[in-house]
Amino acid sequence: MYLIRLSALKKKYSSNQMTEKEKFIAYAVFCLLSFIAISMNMYFTNMIERFVLIVSILLSAVICIAGIFYCYRTNKNGDNKNFVERMVIASAPAYIQAILISTIYALVTGTIVGILSASRGGDYSSLGKAMEVFYIIVFYLYYFIRVNGFIKYVATGTNTH
Repeated sequence: MYLIRLSALKKKYSSNQMTEKEKFIAYAVFCLLSFIAISMNMYFTNMIERFVLIVSILLSAVICIAGIFYCYRTNKNGDNKNFVERMVIASAPAYIQAILISTIYALVTGTIVGILSASRGGDYSSLGKAMEVFYIIVFYLYYFIRVNGFIKYVATGTNTH
């Protein structure tokens, strides 16, 4: 793997010697590193917020790795061509759709937490923080299901969604 040696990667890629598995690994490492970099910019002082952040980071990393592998396996079982290109092409629409679905989820759960706080009194912010973990699950599952459906259709001609 050419994680640091970009010149060696350029030669291998430009001469069409890079396998789909190597492209998959490069894409997965890029996604994981991007996610870690974004996550490290968050700062919370509350212990519950820190716990939710740690759980969210770990859960997101596991779901992302599993989702990328799921899409890679679908592509491999199809024509095993252009994995990274397909992931990139399908990502923008799937990501936008996942944001919309997740926003609806967040509005519903936020409303429920707000109603509970107003009607029963008390602090339900911990419940709201816990619901954020499920928000991440909804977001990533929807995203990878949509991307996988795109890859399956392109790689095999079978429509799943």
